[in-house]
Amino acid sequence: MRTCPYCEVVQEDSRFEMNRLKCKTCCYLMKLKKMGKEPVLKIKKEVVDGFKVCNSCESEKAISCYENDRATCKQCRALNKSVLYVKNSGKMKAQSRKFRIENPDLRRLFNSERRAKKLLASSPWANQLKIREFYRSADALNMLLGEWHHVDHIVPLKSNVVCGLHNEFNLQILTATENIKKGNRFWPDMPDVPVRSLGLSSTE
Repeated sequence: MRTCPYCEVVQEDSRFEMNRLKCKTCCYLMKLKKMGKEPVLKIKKEVVDGFKVCNSCESEKAISCYENDRATCKQCRALNKSVLYVKNSGKMKAQSRKFRIENPDLRRLFNSERRAKKLLASSPWANQLKIREFYRSADALNMLLGEWHHVDHIVPLKSNVVCGLHNEFNLQILTATENIKKGNRFWPDMPDVPVRSLGLSSTE
């Protein structure tokens, strides 16, 4: 336990950044003050009989709908993330392009890992022509509608709970926003348990 010299509140060590005297809350408030912004502090609702009210949609939902004891439910967080991506898509694409140019070795590493996962998840009976048709259709939609489309694995290839296959029966075409919102956290007949106990991330 440590005492923050700014707010004078005794808090756990996890509430402090490494090599900083201020707690995380005070660091956040001082950063907003320098930027000239008003602080927006979300108060976490209490858990009553396994249910909690979401700070975003104000709906009462089961604890399994929240990730890592957050104040906002998974659905609202995914929606906010997709809206943020659409709003800043140009900036994020520029940052991604810059990263690929400056880190060609990491790009090759990520691509190799992705190809390896697909090979391990590939079925010998998979129809490669139908699989290729999904990617052609996604490219056609990109040019026709002017909106990015991704070929998504319905059951994710990478997950601590389930591992999908790379074949034509496990593919679907989604918009980039829908695919980012889905991540590897949702799939058909997924177990109704807290995400933190499954160890899932937000990427496929």
